[in-house]
Amino acid sequence: MPGPLSVRYTKKALPIMSDTASSAAPGPVGVVLLQLGGPDSLDSVEPFLENLFCDPDIIDLPFAFLFRKPLARLISRTRGRKVREVYRRIGGRSPILKHTQRQAAALEAALRPRINARVVVAMRYWRPFTEDAIAELVDAGIERVLLLPLYPQYSKTTTGSSVNEWNRVPLVSNAVLYPGNPFLNALTMVPRALLSVGSPLPPKVTRREMELSARRNS
Repeated sequence: MPGPLSVRYTKKALPIMSDTASSAAPGPVGVVLLQLGGPDSLDSVEPFLENLFCDPDIIDLPFAFLFRKPLARLISRTRGRKVREVYRRIGGRSPILKHTQRQAAALEAALRPRINARVVVAMRYWRPFTEDAIAELVDAGIERVLLLPLYPQYSKTTTGSSVNEWNRVPLVSNAVLYPGNPFLNALTMVPRALLSVGSPLPPKVTRREMELSARRNS
């Protein structure tokens, strides 16, 4: 049985492999775009808010596990009407999924001439969730994965939360977390990182290790 998917927070661009080496790499590569997510209908506004405020990386207080869920339900219900009205004005849903899916399709098309890549989306607080992205990768036979956060900078409540959620879901292969620092340079370096994904990696990265790495790169 394959072991759990491990994640490494790399602070440097991974080395570029030759076209010959990359084409000889076994199996396809998965790229997971990590993003916040947003309600896809007016009915999903309150569940989205509840998921957001149930996140232990958002409500991170002493003994928060005792009151986090009731607090999240309270916030989602009291703020739901006002937030629904905001989304109603922009078409009844968040545009973030549509835009992220377009990014995924464009990135996959750009990578395909050189490597066999499958790009999927993992939203943190609404569909498609992390487990949905993992199921898609497993169905496609993906065993090598690169995590690409789309947040503009590192924070424990954004990239940190998405990676923590990734670590909580049972996984089946190896992954590299590309740091996104600086953000635009990380995006341009994605093809280079992808060409060298697949070597065995440490079991998991801790929040402290990610924060220290982000500070060193800032």
